[in-house]
Amino acid sequence: MRSMLKAAVVAAALAAVGPTQAQPNLEKLKQFKVSGTDLNIPVVPQTGKNADAIRE
Repeated sequence: MRSMLKAAVVAAALAAVGPTQAQPNLEKLKQFKVSGTDLNIPVVPQTGKNADAIRE
């Protein structure tokens, strides 16, 4: 009976800590902004002897 009570207390404590730690992460994610950088990145050709050696 006593171990069940301890387990319940630990479970309740862990359940209370989870959302508390998530709040700063959510605030940081909400502050993300668009960089305005062009997303048209040129493709680098993946050919040649070095690229072939990696594929083998």
